[in-house]
Parts: sequence; structure tokens; C-alpha cells
Amino acid sequence: MRRYTKPKKKYESGKSFSEEEIVSYLRKHNFRSRDLFMERRKEGDPSVWDCRKVFGSWEKAKEAAFVSPEERVLGPLDVDEEYLVNTVIQKSLWTFVDFLEGHKREPDLVPSIYYVRKHWGTFGNLIGYAKARSVEKTMDAYYKLRKRLGRRPTKEDCHVAGIEIEAASKLFGGKVELDKFCDYLEEVSNARSR
Repeated sequence: MRRYTKPKKKYESGKSFSEEEIVSYLRKHNFRSRDLFMERRKEGDPSVWDCRKVFGSWEKAKEAAFVSPEERVLGPLDVDEEYLVNTVIQKSLWTFVDFLEGHKREPDLVPSIYYVRKHWGTFGNLIGYAKARSVEKTMDAYYKLRKRLGRRPTKEDCHVAGIEIEAASKLFGGKVELDKFCDYLEEVSNARSR
């Protein structure tokens, strides 16, 4: 007589995996998102179910694979208005689609759209503020470069210094107008120091 074996559920791999095997598998394929993991895993590879069985949850398995011991001491990511603005600027996520794709690629670094709505109401509000902050930082860096060089920086000078001057130039109507504005700021600064 044949022995009855319980049929394998769709989400089970049918194998037992150790912590090390799951961690190395997640690192090898860079699976930081559960959806991506479920979509791309092959038959016989560890599953989300295996991660839950070994680590207790998918999040704990992901943490074991990708979070260093120093980061574990810091705790979870603290998402606030400032963090969202810096994320948009540093990762150049200027469109809604770019932001969503950034979250899919790096869910640990780019928060979900839920946090944008929670802190900013709409994505447009976040982008408007981020653009203003970006121009402000650009102007500050441009003005400091100008003082350091003792002359008007060229586009090549800005490029070498890592300053993206195009956005600020557009705001003022061109680089010539931007330089006129900086001349005015310099005159005001000199008048106040007298």
C-alpha cells in the first residue's frame, strides 16, 4: 500500500533551507523586495514561506541578508519630510514614475508613496519643495565657487566642481542673468560689511 503524502502547497519549496543558504540566496540575486523575490524565484529555490519558517518573517530575513550590524543598532529608517526631499534630490527621482521605480529597486532607501502622501499630501508638493531646495543648494555652491575663484565661474568650472547649474540658470532666464544676480548679492554683501 502506498503511503499518503501531503501535497505541497504552491508557496512551499519542499526543501529545508538553513539561515546561511537563504541569506546567500537573497544576496546573490539582490532580492530586497518581496514582490520581486516571489516573481523571479525558480522552482526549488527558497520561498517567502521558507524565509518565514527560518527567520520568523520576510522582513527579518531581508534584514539578516542586507542590514549590517552597525545599521541594526540604529534601528529602522526614520522617514520624515526632510528625508523625502533629500531622497528625491540625491537619487534624481523627479517624476512620479521614477519615484515608484526607485522604491521597487531600493525599498529600504526609497520610501513608498504612502509616506509622500502622509507628509506632503501630494507628490507635486514634494517635488515643488525639492526643486526649490535643489536650486537653493545649487545657488549656494555656485556663489561659494565664485568667491573661491574670484571670478564668474564658467559652465566647465561648475561641471568640475559638481554643480548642476542648468536648473538655476533656467530659473533666472540664463547664466548671464544668474551672474548679474550674483553680482548684486556681492554688492549688497560688500555694502553691509562697510
